[in-house]
Amino acid sequence: KVLTPPVEGVSTYASHRGDHFFIKRRSGVCFNSELLACPVDNISATTVILPHRESVNIEDFQVFLNHWVVLERVEGLPKLVVYDLPAIGQPLKGLGVGRPVDFVDPVYSVYLLDSQFSSIFYGFRIAP
Repeated sequence: KVLTPPVEGVSTYASHRGDHFFIKRRSGVCFNSELLACPVDNISATTVILPHRESVNIEDFQVFLNHWVVLERVEGLPKLVVYDLPAIGQPLKGLGVGRPVDFVDPVYSVYLLDSQFSSIFYGFRIAP
């Protein structure tokens, strides 16, 4: 089944958690991407969870049981931000304030690693 029909000039990436799909959408208007969510049983009811920001490029994300890790790029540097998610089955209204991961030294390249969905830990790799 197609989650979102193809639209020229729009790219999407989706992930699933409980009764919601989580979608990264990039377009000419949202050139740095935005993050959306929609109920599995009503995919036309999308809600912007993390809006497009001109100064922040959303590069990737990974959804876990209790949190969402977003890989952003700000002023050319990568940044990981962790957002708490409500329990599965609870309303999903917004992400609130995220917690940035602090790096000791400047980091120029970060990659999210595959991690267990139910884990309280998330993995990432810093390129040399």
